[in-house]
Amino acid sequence: MDSRLFTVGKLAERWGVDPKTIRTMVRKGEIAHFQVGKQIRFIETEIRKHEGWTQQSSSENTVDDTPCIGTNHAKAQPASSGVLDVTA
Repeated sequence: MDSRLFTVGKLAERWGVDPKTIRTMVRKGEIAHFQVGKQIRFIETEIRKHEGWTQQSSSENTVDDTPCIGTNHAKAQPASSGVLDVTA
């Protein structure tokens, strides 16, 4: 699987928020992530899920490119600890 990784800073830039907001979301378990030591990383496909990007149909190769960053949006499901299990 070829998926981009985002740092806290890059994700904050993408969403137009302060990096502290992203760290708060991580701490509350609101966004799927994984850690390498103390560094937090986000997988692009999980971020797209969180933003509410959905595939319109399996026969079309298009997506709804209007991300939703509000409170009523699809969320990636983190592991019970709030950390994405990437060992599977």
